[in-house]
Amino acid sequence: VPFFLTVLIPSFSQQQFNIFSYSNEFTKIHHRPQLMQIAEFVKAHTTNKKPIIMTRHETIEFYSRGKTVYIPQASYSELIDYAKKNNADYVVAWNRELSQEKELKDLADYTKQHEGLKSELTLSTPEGNLVIYSIN
Repeated sequence: VPFFLTVLIPSFSQQQFNIFSYSNEFTKIHHRPQLMQIAEFVKAHTTNKKPIIMTRHETIEFYSRGKTVYIPQASYSELIDYAKKNNADYVVAWNRELSQEKELKDLADYTKQHEGLKSELTLSTPEGNLVIYSIN
């Protein structure tokens, strides 16, 4: 313990930590303007003052002033039932979040038809498609 207190801790404190550089790099890696575009779409196309968005990403909730209902790790039919039970206005499927799900990964494929859902908007990100659906 004395070794750490006298040698290592002072040496770490000598290194500069540039928070602005770290913040800018974090933003370059993680910022997805497409999420804000979907939030704007939700605000423009719903009459609900607090739209209910079924997704796994809270950014859309924040920018649309809505509420997130998380997409369950379940079957497709259970997802539709859950969306209806929670009165979801939209389901947002992102390849990044659903690609490992056996039954839900096809939701991010806008070329496929999904019973009970209507594709409203598709956007491309570095991590794959973002597709927003309304519930039929």
